Amino acid sequence: MDVTVLLLSLSYIPVQKIVFSLITVLISSNLIEFIKTVDYKTMWCTIKEKLNS
Repeated sequence: MDVTVLLLSLSYIPVQKIVFSLITVLISSNLIEFIKTVDYKTMWCTIKEKLNS
């Protein structure tokens, strides 16, 4: 289904805009996943230790 919509959208949206859109989605999804998986408590403790030493 997604491929069909993408192919149909090529008929009225320039390919360059679709490519940029796909790149944006890939970057943002990876960034969101990274933010979700970061252990902020451990990271903050490590930063505090480095600042105190």
